[in-house]
Amino acid sequence: MVTTSQKTMLKDLDGFYPFREQALSRKWIVSEGGPFHADYINTRLGLFSALIFRSITFHTASVTHHSGQFDNIVTWSDFRRNHQDKPESWFCSNTAYRPTKGRSTTNVSELWKFSKHLYNLLHSSTKPLFYKIVQELCTLTSWGILTSYLCTVDLVFAQVLDASDDDIAEFIVEAGKGAYNTLKKLGFSGIALEMK
Repeated sequence: MVTTSQKTMLKDLDGFYPFREQALSRKWIVSEGGPFHADYINTRLGLFSALIFRSITFHTASVTHHSGQFDNIVTWSDFRRNHQDKPESWFCSNTAYRPTKGRSTTNVSELWKFSKHLYNLLHSSTKPLFYKIVQELCTLTSWGILTSYLCTVDLVFAQVLDASDDDIAEFIVEAGKGAYNTLKKLGFSGIALEMK
């Protein structure tokens, strides 16, 4: 029997983490030519594109109208110009993760600057921990714990960042946010969630 929560999640695969690998946007961005493709994600340009996806285009109609590879601010501006007849909401959803006042296409310059910092951090001689990347991403305009966590997990899936299943599970439990609550709603309980 499918629960009410499960039915809700199945109606919006982009919006609910447990099914994200089947979501339209996720399939699009990991495809050949997408920002998370193995040949691209491990570059500053790939990281910039990943930041645009998580910060701006996720859960919008615009995500499937471009490869998702933005090599700089100019390629982003060209994309915007080519679709100038579209409203801001076509490019950026203020409710992609939950309502926010700062989520906007105007944050692209900040993302470009941050992509250099993120690239240097990920390619330093001392590899950063999962939690450190989440913390760094949380410093971006309108990036809360959820957006930062999802982008960090994207980097793990893309093999740009090393993290064990235990690292990620421990973070989910410690954060005690949506992923933790969703797992509880889906019927996971006991020792599987209480790792301490």
